[in-house]
Formats: sequence, structure tokens, C-alpha cells
Amino acid sequence: MPDSTDRERAHARSKTVKKPRARPTTKASSDAPKSSAPTTPYLLFDVRLSEIRPVIVRRFLLSKTATFRDLHDAIQDAFGWSDVHGWLFETNALKPPIAGPPDEEDFVQPRPDARKVKLTRFFGESAAQKCRYVYDLGEPWDHEVRYAGIVRREGRFQRELLSGARAGPPEDCGGMDGYEECAMHVRGKSRASAAKKKEMKEWLGDWDPERFELTEAKKQFDR
Repeated sequence: MPDSTDRERAHARSKTVKKPRARPTTKASSDAPKSSAPTTPYLLFDVRLSEIRPVIVRRFLLSKTATFRDLHDAIQDAFGWSDVHGWLFETNALKPPIAGPPDEEDFVQPRPDARKVKLTRFFGESAAQKCRYVYDLGEPWDHEVRYAGIVRREGRFQRELLSGARAGPPEDCGGMDGYEECAMHVRGKSRASAAKKKEMKEWLGDWDPERFELTEAKKQFDR
């Protein structure tokens, strides 16, 4: 039988617990490897019709190599215009145009060919942040074009529609007065004759000034 001294030694050994080795600390998530997928810079634009409230607006990305002709095409498709009238880009009506179509001869001031003027020659952090796009010079629609900076995205594309609000005016509706008449008709507040209401209903189809469907719009815009 073990004596008391042996029992005390055994008891002391049983209290000695081997400490586990410390595990290496895990790096914070901010130190984790980031995606190595290449990104491409794009120009971000916000475009809105100047005179209509609530605002009709579109936000989209364009390739950094895009020209003012590309911006014209993007605005046409984003707002649902048909590109059947004259147009130009300008800072204001008192200064020479920034760019426009090359085959128009009814302008007092010469305009640089929009196909040859890169957007990056005009817009930039230390350069211009906005300009004016005028469509249909007979009954002009003024668009405020705001450059919102550079956005980097994975993959390559020419343009991408990001968001929007409300439908663009019907083509050839007669300017602001005609637009208001169309909107009143859709809202059931038109004071026109019955024959005129019937004509407008057939012409407007399912146009609704409040409707903007991004998914459908992207199908026509993105490329």
C-alpha cells in the first residue's frame, strides 16, 4: 500500500495540466486576398429633362473611350426618343456648341463633329461637370447632362443603364404644352373633345408618364 508521501506526490501530478499550444491568430478580413479580376473604368452620367417636374431622369455608364455621338445615342435610347430631329451639346446658348451632327447646315455657329469629340476632352474632375443636350430644335427639349465621375467595373461593355424615373415624353407631342396635354389625358383630366380624346388614345397607346421599367429599358439600352 502506498504511504502518505506517495499519495501526496500522485495528487500533485494530477493537478499539473499541460497547457495547449496557442494557435496562430487569423488575419482580419480586411487583410484577406482581394479579387484579382481586372476592372475597367467607365464614365457615369445623370441626365434629366430640365423643365418637367417630377423629374424624368436616367443614370448610365459609358465607355471611357466614348464620344459625344455615343452620349447622344445613349440619351436617345434611354429616354425613348426616335432620333428624327436636330440636336446639339452646348454649355449655354451664348457659347459655341460643344458638338453635334456633322451633316446639319442650318446652324449659325459651326459645330465640331460629335463622332470625333471624346467625352474625356470635356468632362473630368478638374474640368467640366455638366453640359446641355438639346433635342428637336424646333420645339426643343433641354436635357441637363451631369458627369458624376469614374466607376470601375469588372468586364467590358459599351454602356449600361443603371436607374431611371418616369417615362420620356412622346415623340412630336408638341413641346411642354403638348406633353402636359398628353399627361392630363392619361390621368383622365383632359378637357378635349370626345373626338380629340379618341385620337389621343390611339396615338399614345399604353404610354404612361409615371411608368419606367428598368428591366425592359435595359434590354434596349445595354450593349
